[in-house]
Amino acid sequence: ETFIRKIIDAATPKAERELALLKGDLHPSVKLDGDGRLQGYDLSFSKERYLKQALNVDEDKLSEYFPMQRTFDGLIKIYEAFFGLNFHRVDCPGMWHDSVQMMEVKRGNKLLGHIAVDLFPREGKYTHACCSMIVPPYLDEMHEPAPAMALVIANFPKPTAQKPSLLKHNQVRTFFHEFGHAIHAVCGNAELPTVAGYNTKLDFVEMPSQILEEWIWEKDILKMLGKHYQTGAAIPDDMIDAKISSQQVFTGLDTLRQMQYASMSLEYYKPGKDKDTGDIARRIRSAILPGLAVSQETHSEANFGHLMGYGAGYYSYMWSKVFALDIFNAIRADKGLLNSNFGSRYIQQVIGRGGSCDPNELVRNFLGREPNEEAFRTSLGL
Repeated sequence: ETFIRKIIDAATPKAERELALLKGDLHPSVKLDGDGRLQGYDLSFSKERYLKQALNVDEDKLSEYFPMQRTFDGLIKIYEAFFGLNFHRVDCPGMWHDSVQMMEVKRGNKLLGHIAVDLFPREGKYTHACCSMIVPPYLDEMHEPAPAMALVIANFPKPTAQKPSLLKHNQVRTFFHEFGHAIHAVCGNAELPTVAGYNTKLDFVEMPSQILEEWIWEKDILKMLGKHYQTGAAIPDDMIDAKISSQQVFTGLDTLRQMQYASMSLEYYKPGKDKDTGDIARRIRSAILPGLAVSQETHSEANFGHLMGYGAGYYSYMWSKVFALDIFNAIRADKGLLNSNFGSRYIQQVIGRGGSCDPNELVRNFLGREPNEEAFRTSLGL
């Protein structure tokens, strides 16, 4: 709770400025409530409109440079360059759907495991993005890693007869995030399966995924990754510069939204009974985001999927982001984003131990110092 309160206090002034920015130039269809507050359902629309008008960020045009399969191939090249691993698509008859792709992961000639990738929506399928560890990378009786198995699930737009599947930048970020979990699930060796892969302390689970999101905010990476689905041309510099310049524009509001959910999860799981979940959600949202109207007729908490699985630990997304940005900045400062020497050391010293060691010690050993919040605050513009 102390961490959450500190982040709320740091993000609130920026969030207030961001709301004022939005309210200063609203679309005619957007109406404030009687207290001058923006409706929650108008927030995403207003943010995207501002980015398009003020910064020339057009997410639809940008998505033309991220056709799914070519983006997947680019992701693999980046992961190979950084981690020093080899990925190969392999045939795997009998999968649950024809669109599922299977990747074999090796270090040299050593098989580390497989990653199944299921990227398109269909009836009855899980509707969000996630990574599941099917077989953890435990050490066998010869102290050799047993081949692991992970599954990456997403729900990207289906291709049509006219266009391939085109990804928005935030969907590319999701892809990098979930594949980061998959790398952890394949490389996190430990003697006991219960502490292998991403079976770590909850405060650390989201670090290996969130760190890889940072790659796609780098200009050189975006030039490498983004190719137009029709011409094969790289993303123009002005389009990349506009997108990168937008990274911090709404970090105040985005951070408070995360802290809203973190506070809700803690409150729900505190001792007590007969709690009114809707009342708790509305009270917390009003306290953390007073500039947004709160509907008395909706139950947004019912769509908070992380309550099942994360329990009271949703704060761990932001907690682990502190570690992720600290490590990322250290790698970036040494020009190591495509250098397998850094990636191999990152595997060996951080994610390659699974949950068998204290993650604070792993991060400390990699950085050569105590981790701190400087990179986190700088990245969010706080």
